[in-house]
Amino acid sequence: MIEDLNVPIIPLTDSMAILPIIGMVDTKRAKNIQLRVLEQIHKQELKHVIIDLSGVAYLDTGVLSHLFNIINGIRIQGCNAVLTGIRPEITNSIVELGIDLHEKVETKGTLKQAISEYNQSISLVK
Repeated sequence: MIEDLNVPIIPLTDSMAILPIIGMVDTKRAKNIQLRVLEQIHKQELKHVIIDLSGVAYLDTGVLSHLFNIINGIRIQGCNAVLTGIRPEITNSIVELGIDLHEKVETKGTLKQAISEYNQSISLVK
């Protein structure tokens, strides 16, 4: 139960959920997040997952690589991942490492922006 609370997948619609990540993320927690999010994508038949990092102040390079593993796993499951709330310190680490994040995942400045744009795209389809 504690692990479930540590990786909350919050459904917003039948096909979209938010994964808010808060606090320190070490390798063990990153692996737990990966397992839980992939399980929930399958279980809930999700098509979109917003990973909100606004509650994370720092990610070391090892944990950043796990983040990309999570994103790759999400994509392999046929789900679209969006990253939001990336703090300047994390952005700087990504840039310093020479990682081209836009090739791997869509990014939005805030969770509010991601949800708003998702809702707009839904209304355009209808």
